Amino acid sequence: MTLGQKIIELRKKKGLTQEYLAEKLKISRLTLSNWENNITSPDIVQAKNIASFFEISLDDLTDNHIELKC
Repeated sequence: MTLGQKIIELRKKKGLTQEYLAEKLKISRLTLSNWENNITSPDIVQAKNIASFFEISLDDLTDNHIELKC
């Protein structure tokens, strides 16, 4: 799943519009749309804001679950 698809999934699970989420993240609706369509990606600060808003970790947001092998 791409980051854009993950943002869409999280937004829709909460029943939020792009306009509402963009306002809460202090970004434009167009920026959010570009993220959701994988045209651009949020920077690390923006990604932290998204994760914080949805109360998930950055790893959960990015599906970045790395298993350490010793």
